[in-house]
Amino acid sequence: MSDTILKNQISEKFNVQPGLRPQDINISVENGIVTLSGRVRSYFEKSLAERAVKSIDGVKAVIEELQVELDASLQRSDADIAAAAIRALEWDMSLPVNKIQVTVEKGVIKLTGEVEYQYQKENAYSDVRYLYGVRNVLNAIVLKPSVLLIDPERVSKQIISEFQRNAVLDAKHIAVETEGTKIILKGKVRSWAELEEAKKAAWAVPGVTDVEAQLTISYAG
Repeated sequence: MSDTILKNQISEKFNVQPGLRPQDINISVENGIVTLSGRVRSYFEKSLAERAVKSIDGVKAVIEELQVELDASLQRSDADIAAAAIRALEWDMSLPVNKIQVTVEKGVIKLTGEVEYQYQKENAYSDVRYLYGVRNVLNAIVLKPSVLLIDPERVSKQIISEFQRNAVLDAKHIAVETEGTKIILKGKVRSWAELEEAKKAAWAVPGVTDVEAQLTISYAG
């Protein structure tokens, strides 16, 4: 797929995506790598734009340079944002109690603390990213699993089996390596969605503290 066609598809996607103001977003594409620049009204809109791009086949990478300029109606004090973030985390039953700390400076939320699983780290981020007044979220939560990876061969087989059960993944093109509690994925995938599914499958293994996806997106269309 040519860069021109890909850019047109992204523009069309933006034009029908609720919540986006496409006239304020600049799109450039080079060798399948998409760069987004310009202004958005909220962190929510920024995330919408990025997700919309990643949903399109042919996108190999996204460079996101969007600036959040909050509408006056969306602005909140740092104290109000922090209070709302703490409440959101407290209401999430998937998260450990009193293990995550919140700081806010100029609308930027920083999450710190420790959790056992990657999905908990992701859930904490999801809980706070769309709050009023948020300009950005820095997720510095550390993984401290109670289960340690002790058998690299078994772990690799477990991940490959998970790949094979997943209808989205083409397991034969992905190799799995381990370095302690870190999983390294190598090979090719057909789309951004497949790359994300591969990472998700690797994170599902108990004891994993890091997943490095050295995967090339090779669009077949």
